[in-house]
Amino acid sequence: MSALLERLSSPAGDLMRRVDLVLSQVGAPGDHPVWPMVRRLGALPGAAFECLLGTPPQPLADAAEEIVALGPAGLADELAAAGRDVEWSGPAYEAFAAQFAADIEHLRAMGRGAAATARYAADVADWWDRARRDLALTLVATLASTEAVRLRCCAAIAGSVLAGDVPREVVLAAADIGYLVLESVSASCDDAVALSTEGLAEVPYRPADGADPGGQTFRVAL
Repeated sequence: MSALLERLSSPAGDLMRRVDLVLSQVGAPGDHPVWPMVRRLGALPGAAFECLLGTPPQPLADAAEEIVALGPAGLADELAAAGRDVEWSGPAYEAFAAQFAADIEHLRAMGRGAAATARYAADVADWWDRARRDLALTLVATLASTEAVRLRCCAAIAGSVLAGDVPREVVLAAADIGYLVLESVSASCDDAVALSTEGLAEVPYRPADGADPGGQTFRVAL
């Protein structure tokens, strides 16, 4: 469904251009609900549309899979198993073993952090896909509206600048369409707040406590 936004890019892009042109050069009634939406998002409807259109969610979803593939937790298990194959002893070995165990635990913590990061990236990709879908559905209804016809038929907004006076009904049409588009984007922004960030924290490195093994001896059974 998110791909629908790409299929609407040409007609919707033209409509959003007209909406932005009217809002930026003519304006709208001061009490029209489009203005609180513009202030909240800091963007005109066309800019919000271009943002969602120009940022497909698939690269982020692919990145989530790549993070999982890094597998620091699995690497920690392999290293821990390798450390059991040789019988070591002595004070230096004890210091080394403590540090080795700390490093293994750090890798495992990184694995948990990577899993949380991948989960969050996948959630954001899903959210972005829903935002694009919701905007596309809004635009489908908008493109067939009377307001859209008024904007398309207004000769004054055929180019990149206004070529004449814009009738009041066309100004209101631009404001109404702009409000619907920004309302959809605003609702998606509210949904983003609910995304879980559990586990997204820095993984500090904690070296093992103990004496410096420098100058000490150790024995290895071969």
